[in-house]
Amino acid sequence: MKKLIILISLSFLSLSCFANTEEKIVEFIKKSSRTDITFDYIKVKSKLALEKEWGAYLVEIKLKNNPKVIEDIFFTDGVYVSQSLINIDTLTDIRLVATENFSKKLDTSYYKDSNLIYGEKNSKNKVVIFSDPLCPVCISYFDTLSKNMDKIKNTAVYYYSFPLLQLHPTSEILVKATFLYEQMYNKKIYFDLYKKLIDKNVYQKALSSKENALKVFNETFNTKFTLDEISMDSKINERFNKEIAAAENLSVRGTPTVYFNETPDFKRNKIFNKE
Repeated sequence: MKKLIILISLSFLSLSCFANTEEKIVEFIKKSSRTDITFDYIKVKSKLALEKEWGAYLVEIKLKNNPKVIEDIFFTDGVYVSQSLINIDTLTDIRLVATENFSKKLDTSYYKDSNLIYGEKNSKNKVVIFSDPLCPVCISYFDTLSKNMDKIKNTAVYYYSFPLLQLHPTSEILVKATFLYEQMYNKKIYFDLYKKLIDKNVYQKALSSKENALKVFNETFNTKFTLDEISMDSKINERFNKEIAAAENLSVRGTPTVYFNETPDFKRNKIFNKE
């Protein structure tokens, strides 16, 4: 049950916690949604018992005429419902606890040579990072990694691009330019790119437009890539789509999402506290 005392075994929880609750959650989502939304289906995929009468429910939602499947977590005691739950004594965010329990376990197929950016593939420990180069938290995380290289020995680090295009649309250019650079020079440059983006002026420039994002890349790596060159390369586009699909297959929603030896690492610190 993932170390936290607040979680208890299902066998000790009254079944009343789950009686008819799944149907109640489905009806709640229907009634609280905008009237112009039509659902293909709503179903509870998983549930987790918490303290008292509270439970966490992972819900899968599919809208009509929309291929994307949405997953979200709801908490309820059978009377009240919330999408956020904080332990008043420990300040523990129960949403993170539930997300960790509901998350799919990473399989070893994600340890691809093409995604290895640090260490040796036969290292004892393996870390997989799903990241957006214009995500501020990702930039900070890579800065921490760079400053603590001595603590991540005997560890292989694998990187998957997962640009959050609704938030950072110009990330696509940085990602594809990085792929093209790798393709041409057989060199991984993620740490160098993130280091450059620590500068607030550089970051804002890369965020402002696709043209400026490419200028930042070209100036950083002394290249002369063009937008047409990047957008029309079929291999680059194929890899871009595959890496996004790899993240979505694990229900990755935000960045950076980190896995340590196949299990989610929501605090993003296991790489520094490994055995």
